[in-house]
Amino acid sequence: MNKYIKHVICLVISAMSIKCCAQKIIKNIAGNDTTFYIKSKYYDGVIFPVSYKDTDPKIAFLPSANEIKESEISLAKIYNQVNLLGGKYFRNMIVDVSPHFANYKRQYFGYVNDKGQRVVYINLLNFKNKEDVNKYLTNWKHKFIVGYDGFFEHSMAQFSYNLATREIVAGDE
Repeated sequence: MNKYIKHVICLVISAMSIKCCAQKIIKNIAGNDTTFYIKSKYYDGVIFPVSYKDTDPKIAFLPSANEIKESEISLAKIYNQVNLLGGKYFRNMIVDVSPHFANYKRQYFGYVNDKGQRVVYINLLNFKNKEDVNKYLTNWKHKFIVGYDGFFEHSMAQFSYNLATREIVAGDE
């Protein structure tokens, strides 16, 4: 193989790896609430800081972009298992699951569990139906969304990714 082809191959591989890893984080301030907006090719969402009003600062931490990426890789591996009644992830009976949960925005926060392990909590919010989004998910970038019946039951899912064990589970650990 000549030098020219080797250089082209190296450039292509370098460009692809940079593009695949690219994530953009922007500080997002509204009123007194600060969150961090994160965007990548397959997902976008907000990261709630330690100072968010509903977090316990004794156990909370701000997940890094790499920790979010690691949790998303694990989440992407199980997207086709969340609708299976009786399966490992049966607590999340969401509709319209696609690879990488493409229709879902994310809300993240980090906490330390009772074993001292760091966990990234992922709240998935279905953004496919704009009417429902405008009705139920307003201010999602600054308010952690919780709901139980109707729209929420089939349009939200929660997962926890344990950074120490590298396991993802439905809901809280």
